[in-house]
Amino acid sequence: MKKGFTLMELLIVVLVIAILTAIAIPSYMVTVEKGKATEVVKLTRDIYDAVERYNFRTGGLPTMFDDLDIELRGLSNKNLTFTNEFGTFTIDGSGNVKGVRSSSGNFGTYYFIINRTSDEGVMYCYAQSGTDAVKVCAGLSSSDDAAPSGESGYLGYKM
Repeated sequence: MKKGFTLMELLIVVLVIAILTAIAIPSYMVTVEKGKATEVVKLTRDIYDAVERYNFRTGGLPTMFDDLDIELRGLSNKNLTFTNEFGTFTIDGSGNVKGVRSSSGNFGTYYFIINRTSDEGVMYCYAQSGTDAVKVCAGLSSSDDAAPSGESGYLGYKM
């Protein structure tokens, strides 16, 4: 009498492992993306705070990132756009700060914005509808209610 596994038993084990992997990988990818999104949130908030400090000191808005009292590692076009490995950050003419993350693959794009003009200092996350980017915004949000943004195809979450 031989001891060992039959081919059918081995195929069943491989199938079970494949099913578990197919379930776990998407959750893992969302978790990794949430970690990167946290860095975008932090940088967006830091830039917004630096703009507020600049406004307090000078009474105006910065014309370039070099005007701010923070050190940013990445590429700046010396105007009001800054890019690093996590995203692209911009300051508009009203002092609103926006951090955009375009993820690879079919994950989707999402961005964080802090408005000085309305809801001063409150951060919102906007994600492309129907993509996994919505899971990132919903997971980082303090509210379960999604609302359409002014931009077509995006859902917004209050942070």
